[in-house]
Amino acid sequence: PLLKGRGDPVIFPWEGKWYFLATNDNQNDIGIYVREADSVEGLFEPGTQDHLLLDVDEEKGFIQTFWAPEFHVIGGELYILFAVGGKVWGPQCHLMRLKKDGRFRLQGQDYTRSKGDPSPLLTPWYNKKSLSIGCDRPFDALVCSPELIDALVDGFTFLEPYYQYLKSFCKAGLEDLK
Repeated sequence: PLLKGRGDPVIFPWEGKWYFLATNDNQNDIGIYVREADSVEGLFEPGTQDHLLLDVDEEKGFIQTFWAPEFHVIGGELYILFAVGGKVWGPQCHLMRLKKDGRFRLQGQDYTRSKGDPSPLLTPWYNKKSLSIGCDRPFDALVCSPELIDALVDGFTFLEPYYQYLKSFCKAGLEDLK
């Protein structure tokens, strides 16, 4: 085996790095994990970190039978195709797209029924019950480089319209939001 306890292994090159993708046979096929390295050999060196991509999520019906993850490039973007089952056995196919640049993104749970179609600026969050803004990116060379300033400016440029919109509510008074 390539790595003890890992099933359905895939090794894939992407943008100058190598990736190892597999299910976790150590925990009854629960979870999909990925490793990143500069070389194929580096994927299996001691200390190479596993990153959990997909875990049990009862709300989404990801409960059992995590199967056959595969990398695919579609339209120049990296995707992972995989199967996972719910409470009743019967794995279903799913598709996951790589997040771009580790930049800020809007996240939150959607309403069950859409509230309507807003303007393009509001589309990413208009139908959310709650909203948070996050930035998930690895701790990498960017943190210690001059390019960090440009990355921060880009991130805050993304956030600024949302800040201005939310600030307009504060001017009107928070009581109006209840």
